[in-house]
Amino acid sequence: TRVQSEVFTPTCAVIACHAILGTQENLVLTPDRAYGEIVGRPSVQSSLARVQPGSPDMSYLYRKITGVGITGDRMPQGGPFLNAAQIQLVRDWIRRGAPND
Repeated sequence: TRVQSEVFTPTCAVIACHAILGTQENLVLTPDRAYGEIVGRPSVQSSLARVQPGSPDMSYLYRKITGVGITGDRMPQGGPFLNAAQIQLVRDWIRRGAPND
């Protein structure tokens, strides 16, 4: 819930990014769809899963927000990029097994 409300909804689930309208990479990060579209699901830009529960370094979503080991642009595209606290929140959530809380 915190990742959704503090990261996905305000910075990712916007029109022309990862909202229902203008979706990039067939990825919707709205509250009703985000979890099912990222956890354990394959990335379209990498052989990694979008989110590999328990492993931030093997989660392409985590790589996209840090800009390390990616194809294309760091997310959010064109910035402003997530701050250190937001990145740590995502990392901690993935390390805890990416629970649907």
